[in-house]
Amino acid sequence: MKKYGTDPFKPRYFSFVSVEIEIENYKIIIEVPIWKCQRYLLGISLSKNIPGSKVIGELVTLKAAMNVFREMIEDNLK
Repeated sequence: MKKYGTDPFKPRYFSFVSVEIEIENYKIIIEVPIWKCQRYLLGISLSKNIPGSKVIGELVTLKAAMNVFREMIEDNLK
């Protein structure tokens, strides 16, 4: 598991689950975000605190994570 940032409830924090698959001499490394926290204003991601902006944390569902894994594996095995 990788983390970027120090506080899960502060903007610009991301956490990922990494999976490594090795088939013969071929490696696939897949990183799926499971949590991200960012600042938004009118649906646009911001890097600075602008009056009226909100900090929103988003947890990725298991179904969405499974879809990302499936997509990445299928793309890399072709």
